[in-house]
Amino acid sequence: MLNYIIKDMLKKTEDVDESSQEKYVTLLTIEEFENNITNIPHKKTMMGFLSQLEYTKAQLFGLCIAGTICIPQKDSEVRKKICIGFYITEKRFFLIGEDRLTVPLFGRMKETQFPENMTLCGFFCRLLNLWIDEDVKYLQKTENALIELEETLTEGARVDFDAEILPIRRNMIVFQSYYYQLMNLGMTFRSNINQMLSEEDCMNFTFFTSRTERLHMQVQTLRDYIVQIRESYQTDISLKQSRTVNVLTVVSAIFLPLSLLAGWYGMNFKYMPELSSPYGYPAVICAGIFIVVTEITVFKKKNIL
Repeated sequence: MLNYIIKDMLKKTEDVDESSQEKYVTLLTIEEFENNITNIPHKKTMMGFLSQLEYTKAQLFGLCIAGTICIPQKDSEVRKKICIGFYITEKRFFLIGEDRLTVPLFGRMKETQFPENMTLCGFFCRLLNLWIDEDVKYLQKTENALIELEETLTEGARVDFDAEILPIRRNMIVFQSYYYQLMNLGMTFRSNINQMLSEEDCMNFTFFTSRTERLHMQVQTLRDYIVQIRESYQTDISLKQSRTVNVLTVVSAIFLPLSLLAGWYGMNFKYMPELSSPYGYPAVICAGIFIVVTEITVFKKKNIL
């Protein structure tokens, strides 16, 4: 369990004085929250949230705000998420989860200077904004990867298209859901139905909600781009298949009369004059060549070949 006191900056402290007017931030595990934190309202509800760490959500009560955050990991499989809980009262802020998850996320706040009389809801809003600061770079990197993939396909290079595009598509689905949930969380705080947020806090959460909405729109744009690339790829495959079918059709059309001749003269009727003529075989060969040349000439004039 790690305790910090909020003044002009975060300062680590060993003890928490419940009777003071100071504001404290505590990082702790689920077990520490369950066993060591007592006499707080709606603790049972909070434990229920922690038992189902799957979504980003928040709920405002009369004297506290409780919720969970699930953050997709950008440097690995996005289905692996950092899932933590938060619990906010007027003087205490609990960030609940494993140390290996909470400490790195929280560490970026240590060098931040805070305005005087900042509330814990305002502190949480700053923390949320820090968590999504690098998301624009990640989405830009994804867009660049899609552009490179499209250029590769345009140049006709052979790529395993599904292996390239499907992971990106799955990632964008995950992040679109993540930003949608963050938007709902921001709007929940902004509603301020328990009057725990100051006017400035409401403005800050309005700004945060706008940021997540823009990120959500950017993800939707990338998803539309993925659809366009897939359609272009499918169209290219269809055109290649169509050209192959056309070639086979033309070849079949060219040699179909020869098949007719072969079938005709393969009947071996007794009174077929060509069978006994010394010029029959050369005549049929010449007829076959003449038919093939004539067909090729006609097809080229009609731009079929």
